[in-house]
Amino acid sequence: MDAELALYNKIGDLYTKLNKGAEAADMYEKAVKRYIDQGLDNNAIALCNKILRTAPGVPISISTRAAHGAARAAG
Repeated sequence: MDAELALYNKIGDLYTKLNKGAEAADMYEKAVKRYIDQGLDNNAIALCNKILRTAPGVPISISTRAAHGAARAAG
């Protein structure tokens, strides 16, 4: 797993604690894309769900939504 992945997740968690949902979602979304690139679909799904819990009103990119849907269909 690449170091940036863990960093994106940690920064997202810190933004969440500061009640900055949009910024947290942005960090989580970067990690989702990396997980998909590495074939770690279950991790990507977990982070997509985290985005939806953390910032339900914040739109996520179409590519992240598609990755979430594809990973869910494959699982």
